[in-house]
Amino acid sequence: MKTKTLLVASAVALGGAAAVLWAQNNQPQPKPIPSPDQVNPGTMLLKTQLGSFQLEGEGTVEMTFRGTLLIERLDGAVTVVGQNKPDDIRLEFEGYDRKVWFGRGKAVIRGKFRRLQWFGGDLNAVWRGKGLAYVFGEYDPVTKSSGVCKVDDLPWRPWFTTGQQFWVPKELEPLYVTGQIKPEGSGGSDETPEEAPPTTDPSSDDGIQ
Repeated sequence: MKTKTLLVASAVALGGAAAVLWAQNNQPQPKPIPSPDQVNPGTMLLKTQLGSFQLEGEGTVEMTFRGTLLIERLDGAVTVVGQNKPDDIRLEFEGYDRKVWFGRGKAVIRGKFRRLQWFGGDLNAVWRGKGLAYVFGEYDPVTKSSGVCKVDDLPWRPWFTTGQQFWVPKELEPLYVTGQIKPEGSGGSDETPEEAPPTTDPSSDDGIQ
């Protein structure tokens, strides 16, 4: 009797394990995240009154800003001009594959870059390309916001003071691949940006060609 009971229990256990494996194999599997060379360039918009970011990747970055801009290991070209007059911004440092500007200006960076770092305010930027962005917002008591950003057609998302990372294009974003964030108009994320998004492309009226 004991042997028969053990055989029945073993059969039940094996049947249960087989059922679990069948269920796992028949569940929809998440799509793998592609590598950067498998996707087309995307677009990221960034806007904040006070904060900082670090971009790693390639493409074209156009921005108006005040504060400090560092470019490291750029394989490409950069143009930086004063926002209203030439001495609004100045080159503070150049060497060791790095350039640092300080002031109020407009910049266009094209190519591949190890790192773009910015800290300051009055930022309005667009990045067309591929890579990873880290953003850190600072609460502005005037606008009551820490900034907003947007990748492709995904919803506007707030900058957090604790920091947040975003992938460009959206196909590299794990939250998009797993369905946790969906494009606008598809009934996706219910996150609400902390301020109204930019009404125009920041590259459309900054006078940089």
